Amino acid sequence: MPQEAEEFSLPTSLDIVQQATCGEHGHPLSTAMQTDWAIQLDLIDVFAAPRGTLIELQQSAPSKRCHDWLQGIIDTRSMVAAVTGVPF
Repeated sequence: MPQEAEEFSLPTSLDIVQQATCGEHGHPLSTAMQTDWAIQLDLIDVFAAPRGTLIELQQSAPSKRCHDWLQGIIDTRSMVAAVTGVPF
């Protein structure tokens, strides 16, 4: 006897808000608020800071989500540098 296929549905806006409030799907840096790491991050401009500064912050990130967020910034800066020729 064939099994019925599960129906696929996208989450509603209320579902997304509920997931965000539980912190699991919120902003990656929300878990680092009020930490020394977040204070250091606030003191720099991630879009102007030298690569070494960003890598140091990334290596000391308090969570994998913070690490991955900063990796996204580094990747973006690297792509912009490749396209524009402005060193990063």
